[in-house]
Amino acid sequence: MTTAMATATKAAPRNGAAIVGKGTRRTVELAPCEDRLLVEPLAAETETAGGIVIPDTAKEKPRRGKVLAVGPGTRLETGLYVPVAIPVGAVVWFDQFAGGELTVNDAAVRLIREADVWAVERSA
Repeated sequence: MTTAMATATKAAPRNGAAIVGKGTRRTVELAPCEDRLLVEPLAAETETAGGIVIPDTAKEKPRRGKVLAVGPGTRLETGLYVPVAIPVGAVVWFDQFAGGELTVNDAAVRLIREADVWAVERSA
């Protein structure tokens, strides 16, 4: 028996994130499907170690972000779900072109697959 099958669950848990935009009272709750993660990109560095300010035109897309919500996981042929291993609230590193960018209520978020995550930051 594989590890994935040993940890599979029968029901798909529901986990959504409420996103509130700037200057609005309306909230939208998004719940990712399958093994997707809803990630809020964290701001990229605006200055180099030597003190040189990076202009907006030269900045790269963010490669790290905070997980706002996770999907129920991958569904196996047996109907069981393998849950996503990354918890809500974790800071993750991912490919800058991974997933899709969404703008909900003026808040920018990314929807990426668990497989597109390179690493999860752990506190020292």
